[in-house]
Amino acid sequence: MNAPLLEFRDLTVRYGARAVLDGFCGALWEGRILAVVGPNGCGKSTLLKSVFGLVKPDVGGARLMGRLVGEWDRCELVAFAAYQLVGAAGEV
Repeated sequence: MNAPLLEFRDLTVRYGARAVLDGFCGALWEGRILAVVGPNGCGKSTLLKSVFGLVKPDVGGARLMGRLVGEWDRCELVAFAAYQLVGAAGEV
């Protein structure tokens, strides 16, 4: 089986003393749809920000196509996201 397109392992993000994400694990496989739902303040935006390197996790991290998000060049990451997210939406 192929590796997931996007994977989170033990992702923990804190804003001050408050843990917004605490040990989050999950994966998104190519060709699948994932919905992230929940009440305000539960960490949905923080999860997306961690994918694009806008917030640094305290523990764990995200891998995009098998590479840690922090290893991606910023321009490369943005180009990949635009192609995958916007391009994929056009195919629906």
